[in-house]
Amino acid sequence: MLDEDCAGDQVCDVDVCVLDGGQGTESLDESGESGDGSETATAVQQGSVRVVHASPDAGSLDVYTAGSQVPLAQGLGYGDASPWLPLDTGSYMFELRPAGADATEEPLYLSTALELGEDERVSAVAAGLLEGADEAALRIVPVVEQWGADLADRARIRIVHAGSDAPALVVDGLDGPSFEVNRFDTSAAEGVALDVAGGTRVQLLEADTTLTAFTMPPLVAGDQVLVIATGLFGSLAREADGFSLVAVGEQGVQGTIRQDPELFTLHGARDAANLENCTNGFEVASNFNYGEVQSAFLSPGEYDFSLYPYPSGCTGTALNVGGNASGELESGERYMLLITGEQSPVDGEPAIQVATFSERFSLDNPSEASVRFIHGASAEQIYVGNVTDAEIKSEDVYTSPIPWRSESDEVSLAQDTYLLGVADAVGKPSPPLIPLVTFDFTAAPAARQWGIVSGDPTPEEGDGLIQLMLIDTATEPWDVELVDINP
Repeated sequence: MLDEDCAGDQVCDVDVCVLDGGQGTESLDESGESGDGSETATAVQQGSVRVVHASPDAGSLDVYTAGSQVPLAQGLGYGDASPWLPLDTGSYMFELRPAGADATEEPLYLSTALELGEDERVSAVAAGLLEGADEAALRIVPVVEQWGADLADRARIRIVHAGSDAPALVVDGLDGPSFEVNRFDTSAAEGVALDVAGGTRVQLLEADTTLTAFTMPPLVAGDQVLVIATGLFGSLAREADGFSLVAVGEQGVQGTIRQDPELFTLHGARDAANLENCTNGFEVASNFNYGEVQSAFLSPGEYDFSLYPYPSGCTGTALNVGGNASGELESGERYMLLITGEQSPVDGEPAIQVATFSERFSLDNPSEASVRFIHGASAEQIYVGNVTDAEIKSEDVYTSPIPWRSESDEVSLAQDTYLLGVADAVGKPSPPLIPLVTFDFTAAPAARQWGIVSGDPTPEEGDGLIQLMLIDTATEPWDVELVDINP
């Protein structure tokens, strides 16, 4: 439909205004006559261009051919693509301006010349960062679409690397051998065949290290899809500018594919030796001991996790018989799987098992530390609070009673050093509370931390006394700090 904000010679496609037809050239009917009945000798030779916005910090854009007062595409947002736009064959330079800017305003970016041949189709991908340094600066990456032969029951995808802070990426998991794509470059023009049912897992590696992984959604048989890696590794996958894939097919944008959920398995069972964490016979984490954490990417979905002594190869009788359900693991999210309880419980102590926690800390208060406390110790339920004069006063209780295998609400702590105490919450006693144990804790700005109370307040031989395990999810890679109780 037409949009009042579009110029007279434009039409509006969804939220993006685009140039109508062939930039004012008249269309020809089968007789060789123009639409107004006059004769013309030859048809104008044309190719087609579409613009894909893959710059995470450039804002909404208007796109022009240099010298034109009418934008090719108007109001193009991050992750959007214009329709295919016919242009006469020839040489073009493209200008990027903020959406709504006057056509005479200095462009944010002016591309080098692009030659457009007859019947040629070019996707002009706006990539890089408006505020980026030279090697990551805003630019247009032209992708000449020269796909391989049509596939009757499969699709083809071609990888475009537009990740502004990402290294050269090795793509693994598709048909054939793995291949490398440099930043602001593309994979082979013919594309790679892909099953249309979805579920194919694509891993992106630097050398032999897996940086992230994606699970491909269903596609349309015969479609040809540019899969544009964009966004920032320096942001969280759940953030709007986090590293992701934008799928652009023949008919336009098919959607954004978020990173597979990342699962961090933390060994917090003090009386258990090296373990394996398995699901469906697959090792999610292996050969790690108390206080250690390992990560893996999994496809979105629900899982049952089983623990085995190392080395078992995920066979035999699980320590947590029957396993523990994870709940739904969602794309773009990070989770901690805490191993807690005791391998050799006595007198009603909890048996070893796992519990899943979503990382989703608030990002709204970077001047303070955001902390959530997890009860992973061999006690029924606990309070956590600040200790003054050897007790936790009412105003210093940070949590409601925390049951075992559960976490508290998020607490914001100003930058300072605190004396934290853990108190028994059985029967929900009223403050002031006498702490079972105390810990020294330093709150740092922008920290997003779990404080996991582990161990046993009254340990038997070999159990290990209670400790505080700290994980700051704002740091990469995640690491575990073990804090001993005060004497």
